[in-house]
Amino acid sequence: MIKGASKVERIFLAVFPTDHDLERFIVVGNSGDLLFMHHPILMECGDPKGKWGKGFVPIKEKYIKQMKEKILSVYTCHAPLDLHRHLSTNMAIANKLRAKLIETHNEVVIYCTIEKTNTNELVSTLKEIFDIPYVDFEGQNLSNIQKIAIVAGCGDVVEWMKEAEDHGFQAYITGEIHCHIDNDYGKQK
Repeated sequence: MIKGASKVERIFLAVFPTDHDLERFIVVGNSGDLLFMHHPILMECGDPKGKWGKGFVPIKEKYIKQMKEKILSVYTCHAPLDLHRHLSTNMAIANKLRAKLIETHNEVVIYCTIEKTNTNELVSTLKEIFDIPYVDFEGQNLSNIQKIAIVAGCGDVVEWMKEAEDHGFQAYITGEIHCHIDNDYGKQK
């Protein structure tokens, strides 16, 4: 976090501190402006159909220096946003799917019901919601999906997947079903 001026003028939002977002904030921001982000560090996860990711990528020192010189503020809020009952990324996904929350499981996974759909329709809906070219899909094509588990971000924990399946959930929606980071963890999955 970086504390700039004591009075906040404008608030800028970003998920990750990408070079693009930091450069824009530095150029457009004025003393007193705040950049509020979900993640405090860039995470290059990689592409399931392409390049491996680098993992955690630190913010370049030049950006930190420039933000301090312009008296800009930066604040991040990772875990509280992931776990918040109403504002979490999981709940944002559930809301876009018009899902009804059944329960939160292990603080990270939420279980929900949705209107009856099938695998192809659900994949199509997810592609539209997230504006992505494809969904990294594994499993069976189902004709009746009404119970889903949602794990925002990296949900590549096999135990969570098995628990959802054991509880009768037909779809497991996550940002990453397999880690694609070019390191030991990514390569063991």
